[in-house]
Amino acid sequence: MTDHDAISTALARYARGVDERDFAAVAALFTDDAVVDYSVAGGTKLVAKDLAAWLGRSLAMFRMTQHLLGLPVIDVLGDTARTRVPVIATHVQARHDGTETSAVLNGTYTHEWTRTPAGWRIRSLRFDSHFAAGTFLAPSEVKLFPTPQAATR
Repeated sequence: MTDHDAISTALARYARGVDERDFAAVAALFTDDAVVDYSVAGGTKLVAKDLAAWLGRSLAMFRMTQHLLGLPVIDVLGDTARTRVPVIATHVQARHDGTETSAVLNGTYTHEWTRTPAGWRIRSLRFDSHFAAGTFLAPSEVKLFPTPQAATR
């Protein structure tokens, strides 16, 4: 597998892991000391060891999400790499009365990667939001969908 293929596969695993709520698998894509910057509205900046638990808490207010990744630009330089990936992230919430609402973020993920004995791992991730449609409701306004504990370890 080429470096580009390996990184593209890891990106797909990231999106699938978030959407399927397998946050432990998502966290495994990062180096132990990675920095994750989701500091858009309602987000945060954290270290990789806290990522799975944070995702579990933060995404519990969504019935489902879908992170659709565009074609990545992948620049490999030896044992490091950088990617820029367009993303359309749809978030669906269920109100207590059963009606649903959605909000969509269009943005870019920027990653710094490092080659490890286990393969390519993310050492930093930043999400930049360029456009949003819809409104995110507060957790008190929606049904919650907690993630099973095993998926956040």
